[in-house]
Amino acid sequence: MTAPTKMTGQDAELTIDGVVIAHSDFEMSWSRGTVTQPRAGAASPRKQPGMTDVKFKFTNLDILGDHMAKLLADAGGSGTNLVIDACDSSSNWAASAGVLSVETLTLKEGAGSLHFEPDASGNTLIATVTKDLTGYHYITVWIRSSVAGASVLSMGFGEAAITEQTHAITIQQADVWQKEMFDISAIPDSSKNGVTLIGFTMLSGVGTADIYFDDINGLKGFKLGRGTQFTLIARATDPTDSTRFVEIMAPNCFFTSATFSWKDASTFIDGPVSGEIEDADEIVITPT
Repeated sequence: MTAPTKMTGQDAELTIDGVVIAHSDFEMSWSRGTVTQPRAGAASPRKQPGMTDVKFKFTNLDILGDHMAKLLADAGGSGTNLVIDACDSSSNWAASAGVLSVETLTLKEGAGSLHFEPDASGNTLIATVTKDLTGYHYITVWIRSSVAGASVLSMGFGEAAITEQTHAITIQQADVWQKEMFDISAIPDSSKNGVTLIGFTMLSGVGTADIYFDDINGLKGFKLGRGTQFTLIARATDPTDSTRFVEIMAPNCFFTSATFSWKDASTFIDGPVSGEIEDADEIVITPT
């Protein structure tokens, strides 16, 4: 075999389940145990090669949520974000009373937000939708209200009325955007697979509040499981001859740790992850 010549990190790539990963470093390490046999009449034992353990680690240049999902969940741990209403338009919405408009300056996401000025408690703001929330865990919405407290408004949805499934909302602080999480995981799929209405009901403490709504979504995440196995391929190619390379293929890898952290505006969120191989005997190393 002709040895590759002076390869660097520029000549290497890392692939997870067929997707090339942007990463700043990669390391795969082998440790070989030994079997020892004491010998009479000798000062040292006889040794033979023992068990082999293989580990790997790398740092993403960009956070990939699916890596954390592979660590924590079965079947890939896929997540889904379903836009229920972007709140950039009021065309799907109807207010029972009060004033509804679209605001383009006070907003959280997209091109606008819904601005509602109720005239009394009991006012409703309802959107007509067609959504299948089977398997979804949360409905999220950004809300900003000039009045704080637990008696300003509530949220609801249903297949015939917004009172079928309801959620109490507490406005934590006046005139500050807050992301409200409506846990729908315990609601049977048969009661959320044909949602036609979603909206808000004004309560006794609403007064003359100015209320803004933005970016209503359904979120489907994953629950803890044993983790997901994947195929890892690490390949470094001779920069002077593409037919010469060193490649390691490990078909039964799993993550054992992942980190998601940040410090300040001068640091990147690069999420180091590490893992092991279920059966190191299945690793294929190809030097050419």
